[in-house]
Amino acid sequence: MSLDHVCKWTENGWVRTSAESCKNEFYRTVHAYEHKLVCELCGKNVTFVYGSKRIPHFRHEVSDQNHCPDYTVSDRQKDALKRKFSLPIKLIFTSSQAIEFKIGFPIGCINWENDGKIYIERKSKSSKIYTYLSEKLDKSKMTYLTVGSVPAEKYLIKDFGSILKKNCPREIEGIKTTGTLFDKETGKKLMPDADVVVNHTYWLIRRKGSEFSYTFTDALSVNRIIDDRYGWCVYEIMATQFSEDAASFFLNYHARLTKAPVKLYPIWPACVQKPYEVLCKEKDLFFFLSGSYAKLISDYSATEMTSDSADSEVVKVLCDGRQKTAFASRFNVLQYIFYNQNNLSEFANRLKTEVAVLDDNNQVIESGEQKGLPFKNVVTVKMKYDGFAELTDLNGVLISRERVKADQKIRIENIRFGCQIKIYCGNDCIWQASYQRRRQAKYTNASSDRDLLIQLASYKKDMVPVPISIGAMALGFKNDPALCRWLAVQLHNGKISKKALNILQSEVLKGERG
Repeated sequence: MSLDHVCKWTENGWVRTSAESCKNEFYRTVHAYEHKLVCELCGKNVTFVYGSKRIPHFRHEVSDQNHCPDYTVSDRQKDALKRKFSLPIKLIFTSSQAIEFKIGFPIGCINWENDGKIYIERKSKSSKIYTYLSEKLDKSKMTYLTVGSVPAEKYLIKDFGSILKKNCPREIEGIKTTGTLFDKETGKKLMPDADVVVNHTYWLIRRKGSEFSYTFTDALSVNRIIDDRYGWCVYEIMATQFSEDAASFFLNYHARLTKAPVKLYPIWPACVQKPYEVLCKEKDLFFFLSGSYAKLISDYSATEMTSDSADSEVVKVLCDGRQKTAFASRFNVLQYIFYNQNNLSEFANRLKTEVAVLDDNNQVIESGEQKGLPFKNVVTVKMKYDGFAELTDLNGVLISRERVKADQKIRIENIRFGCQIKIYCGNDCIWQASYQRRRQAKYTNASSDRDLLIQLASYKKDMVPVPISIGAMALGFKNDPALCRWLAVQLHNGKISKKALNILQSEVLKGERG
């Protein structure tokens, strides 16, 4: 049986190849031990068979055939794998030498009208069942439920009361003894055949004592950070160069070193994004997908609108009030998003209560006109949904724009008088604040008139000639006899303090504007 999914390393990364292409390139049999050709599905080196009496083809070593999906999985099962998603597993460091694992339940996997329990069974040498009530689930975001600190190769999920929808996976592949990769930034376990990039840190967790060898190279950084935690070790891994040595290391753990990782996100129309979910008012929703050899697959029909290259496409899907799923897949699901049509009215009203804006003293800043600048001229923004924050002047001229990711904080700095902050979710402005220097109140009552007179009379230095306009100024204070008498004295003397004159002019201008 000839293999169908073979690639070779080039300066641009892993590139698919064919038997005909290898025939024209090598003109001979290329053996697996030469490490020139690799199976995309299992990461093993393969042999290219070529001879005068043989049809050119690829094949595995006999010992590898039982581990490759090309041999063990039917074409129908391969198609199903492109739609078979898993729940995210997150690795969390509770201390420098202690870890725990959590399984995430997306909003789109939950029947919110039902009450009951979720049971998660950890399948390992020390099996254990974790029970959670439906009250633990959060309607506004992904809910992560703890499954202990001991790695397990598999997790089984059951529910009571039909809390989980039929689409929710009931069996989750966990941590392999030979090693499983996690993204350090997100803490999430990488999907099989996931993309990895240079200068990004990953965690590798594997059982101590199992075979672990790699080529020492400047292109790869490997540091052990936890040794022998329940018989497991955790390593910090980073590819420092885009090279075949680094790529081969990651391929052993079913990860693909690339310059163009797979990305899937909606681009039109404006919609609300939650973790693993998109809500849209319109019937047509457009996704953009990029990444090597990835394709967008939907539960229902999806129409490819444009495809400028082999590594990107724009796809239209239909929203009709039923929840559907968009998958970014090669052989396995790499990313997935639940999408649905929703008028968003209830959601829009709830958004305003789900954004937190704090100053650098962790004091809440309410929406509206502010009395003064925030502490250290900095605010911190956190939302339950993706959005963005804009800093503009009072005329709306943009100073800066920051993307706000769900449940992640951003800082907006250098806030000054004459600017405003607006926070958006989709096209909706859900919070705003303006910082305008407050003018002194106009003196209209007896107490404020007396204070103004005391202030003016206190200025004795920096005397300047009394301007001709002093008479017009006096008209502005005709209802204050004491202030008018003081002005008459200045007029008689022919001089007035420059500071006092500036204050008078300011008060007259405020009176005209008022």
